[in-house]
Amino acid sequence: MKKILLIIIATFCLLGITEAKFSGSIKYEVKADGSEITMTNYVTGDKSAIKLQVSGMNIKVLYQMPKRIVMIMEDQNMAMELDIAKVKELAKVQGAEESKLDIKGIKKTGKTKKIAGQEAEEYEVTVDNEIITLWVSKEFGDKLDNDKIKNLMQLTDPAGMRNSTDELSLASIGILAMYKGTAVSIEATEVSNEAKPLDFFEVPANITVMPMPTGIGGGQDSN
Repeated sequence: MKKILLIIIATFCLLGITEAKFSGSIKYEVKADGSEITMTNYVTGDKSAIKLQVSGMNIKVLYQMPKRIVMIMEDQNMAMELDIAKVKELAKVQGAEESKLDIKGIKKTGKTKKIAGQEAEEYEVTVDNEIITLWVSKEFGDKLDNDKIKNLMQLTDPAGMRNSTDELSLASIGILAMYKGTAVSIEATEVSNEAKPLDFFEVPANITVMPMPTGIGGGQDSN
């Protein structure tokens, strides 16, 4: 269960935004750590969330940065909270080092192709001597810079999680595909301009939010 939670939190917390150019949803096919998952990323204004199914469970993840990330198990009417402040406290107690990334360059290759019916442009990003390939929508994509790339790469590991302060979303800045070697493959399969209402991004009143186990950033020990 812990591995599944880490995949959800670390792989899908992806990019910082300020003002979204896109409102709607993008469905992605995700391959990571030998697992294949379909997820849908919803964006309305500066709000973002994802929905996915893991081990038969329907899960919604709400990004309410900089304070918390909430994972709702919809079938069980349960929710768990990742408290970012507690993640930072735990890291300090354990003497963990902050994630330091070397962003060496962002190169627009000039290549284009259609992904999920959208025209996309290819970017190659060199991070710590590794090349990450991104395909960004020409219609609603945002300008990539070192800060955005740093957020993207930091949030694929636990050390980076505690440095995050922004609302997070792939769709919000138009990323239609991301390839990180053979370890991570994310590719859009469907794009919709139908935006969800704001209450979609809040925890329902009938659901009690519990802290996640300490090992994942909550306030209780895990066994």
